[in-house]
Amino acid sequence: MDDDVRRLGALANARRLLVLLSLKENQTPMSIDALATDIAMKETDFPNEDVSDRHIDSVLISLHHAHLPKLDSEGLVEFSDGGNRVALADNIGDAEHILEAVFDGEQ
Repeated sequence: MDDDVRRLGALANARRLLVLLSLKENQTPMSIDALATDIAMKETDFPNEDVSDRHIDSVLISLHHAHLPKLDSEGLVEFSDGGNRVALADNIGDAEHILEAVFDGEQ
């Protein structure tokens, strides 16, 4: 499969786009727990105290088992602190333009 097509496939999932948006907004490595909470807040449009623990746990599990490994394999995120923190990769290429197009005006 062509690299560009595979990378676009990685960006075709709403939760993975939210991962990249959260990391871009934060601008520093985030703990995976904090990232899961931030994504749950974005998905529900609720403040932190109103997001259910069950939803946050669901996001956390999907990040660990599906979304972060996929984004890592495409070179879009980088791990630090023994895999406990994640940040946007230095050069995400066209993914930057996709994020801007999808979330323009929502930030």
